[in-house]
Amino acid sequence: MRGHTMNTFARGIGDGRRGRAGRAGRAVVAVVASVTAAVVATGATAGAVSASPVATTTVGRPAAGGEQCVDVYALAVQGTGQSSVGADRFSDTGFLGGLFGTVSQQLSGATPLGGSVSQAWLRGESVFDAHRRAREQAGSGSAGGSSATTVGGAGVWTSPAGVRFAREYIPYEASFGGLGGVGRGSYVDSVDGAKKELVRRGREVLEACPSTKLALVGYSQGADVVDQTAALIGGGESSLPP
Repeated sequence: MRGHTMNTFARGIGDGRRGRAGRAGRAVVAVVASVTAAVVATGATAGAVSASPVATTTVGRPAAGGEQCVDVYALAVQGTGQSSVGADRFSDTGFLGGLFGTVSQQLSGATPLGGSVSQAWLRGESVFDAHRRAREQAGSGSAGGSSATTVGGAGVWTSPAGVRFAREYIPYEASFGGLGGVGRGSYVDSVDGAKKELVRRGREVLEACPSTKLALVGYSQGADVVDQTAALIGGGESSLPP
């Protein structure tokens, strides 16, 4: 599976690092903006201010039947209490759902890159209110020349430049040992379970579509999952290609 470029991002609010919430939250916005920029402009995931890649690998040639593959496939890991083992992989819920939902709007031309949603976060405004406003703008006829389809349940957005993007959320316990009424399992077990599923699904995507660029994005506990996974990949200790 050599020849594929995978940029891994790990930014977000750690559950034990509440004091850095504002700074980390802004970084997550930048991560999503960078993925959107890549889709709109070149099809390659790109770094942004406060969101540089922490691991890069290459794998494989395009598989036969590549028409079912996308240029960029994002695997997102939600924060504590925002996922479950049976969570819908393709439903834009939780913090990352509010952000990734804007990617489709940006591709459709309803929201300029780095526009209303990220600016709303910097102003302290609810990102979900900004996202709702973007949806209303799209419904009023401001959408541009992109299109949307589905591949295996994932929504696929095609930019006017012809670059195809899809996203999927990794279901996992997202627990914190029952603290605050969130799950019963320990934080460590929750993270370990998410890491295993993230790697399993990542391999599945790359085996089916070796030329697809894979972006791993995490928020809160999910950022820890992505960070640890990236470290294993970089150290050659993951079943994902080094």
